[in-house]
Amino acid sequence: MLQYVALFIVILAVMAAMNGFLFLMLRGLSRQLKEQVNSCFLRQLEFTDAIYEEKREKLNRLKEEENTFLGRASASPVKEQLDGPKETTVKTAAPVTVAVPAAAESDRQAGYINPSLIEDYRYIKEHFKVDTEEAYQNVMAEQPDQERIHHGNVCRHMYEILDFDTVYRIGLLAVPDQHEILYEIFDDDEDEVLRTYVAQHPDFLIVEFRDYLKMEADLCQDHVTVQAADEEFLKAHPEADASVDESLGEGIRVFRGSHMYDYSI
Repeated sequence: MLQYVALFIVILAVMAAMNGFLFLMLRGLSRQLKEQVNSCFLRQLEFTDAIYEEKREKLNRLKEEENTFLGRASASPVKEQLDGPKETTVKTAAPVTVAVPAAAESDRQAGYINPSLIEDYRYIKEHFKVDTEEAYQNVMAEQPDQERIHHGNVCRHMYEILDFDTVYRIGLLAVPDQHEILYEIFDDDEDEVLRTYVAQHPDFLIVEFRDYLKMEADLCQDHVTVQAADEEFLKAHPEADASVDESLGEGIRVFRGSHMYDYSI
């Protein structure tokens, strides 16, 4: 009988030891899981704060520029000065004085007439004759910069890889880990672009890097757009990506990649 009691006690002791071991193991796992969750949450908060601070700084700069512009505009109002008509005295046989405007003298001294502007306008009309067809063909005849176009294509491919979800997931990691992952997913040419950007921007933010790729891809393309003063150019070149710009008085303005060729006034 005592043997069974002793065996039962031993079994209970073993079960208690196993339960204690499981309890300690689960407690340790729970502590590790909690630390990992907190660490991930803090990284996410840091990433979100960085984006918020960046956008807030940009918004503040825009507000400052807007206030500066409005202040300058209000400090320099347009002044119009018109000289009033002068009066002359006409004497007749009877001693009567009549006030009449001196039209010729008023025209010569009117504040809204600018003789210099009229002369410049006449000179422009006589001498400013741009051959828009020749200007356009000269721009199109230039050989594109293949190296720059290749750089733009590389940046465009990198931009397409870094979609929003990818940027968000990578942004939660530490900066060295971000670099390591980016170097793995990019090829050699793309790694060179990333390496150059990292060297120039010690405070690396993947969101800003993605914006940089978009800007480089747009600037390094060989797409041609034309702004014309009237619809004559559009009719002559229906294949061109052209539009009428009402701010132009004469000529055309050609955009090719990051270059602008201005043959307009």
